Amino acid sequence: MPVVIQKDPFDFLTNTPINYPTFSHTVNYAGNISFTKAGFLGNINDVYMHIFGSNLDFTLPKNLEYMGQFDNDTLISKLNTGYGLLWDSDGTGNTTFKTYEKYNWQYKLSLYLASGIIPIADTNSNVGTWLKNNNCGLTLGILEELDSTIIAISKSQYEQLQDNIRIQQHRLREGYYTKELISRIEYELNKIF
Repeated sequence: MPVVIQKDPFDFLTNTPINYPTFSHTVNYAGNISFTKAGFLGNINDVYMHIFGSNLDFTLPKNLEYMGQFDNDTLISKLNTGYGLLWDSDGTGNTTFKTYEKYNWQYKLSLYLASGIIPIADTNSNVGTWLKNNNCGLTLGILEELDSTIIAISKSQYEQLQDNIRIQQHRLREGYYTKELISRIEYELNKIF
């Protein structure tokens, strides 16, 4: 039996209205915000962030505003400005989630693209490579580059990235990548049978 590997993000099927996010230096982070997964947030003190999710079990710095936990459709409407950070780490050097992040397709990527905000990922991750190849996001070598990276983006550069994101936003909401995967599976099966 052939092996088929998912080469693109997971689709994010939704009928919520399309967002047209506004330019800002706000960074959003959504998902599991327990210390083991998002403890690194405790070390961010130079960027204003909106934090969405569940399991918050540590104290956030004052520049990080906890916005609450929402269902997917409500959350999409709240991700309406700035950027979306894809980063997993407890911030203490434990590399379990950072290693996993290098290979997987993060749910957050699909959420951010479906929302229309600009994703920011680790340069050395699978997602970071995909963002660079599709010119629809930013990448960081280390988290300490976050502030300087977003400050360097002008409003016109932000809008250019959003033009590319708009393509992905429609694709993910309409199941494009699932259909592509099914076509590849059918092709491989037809070669065998």
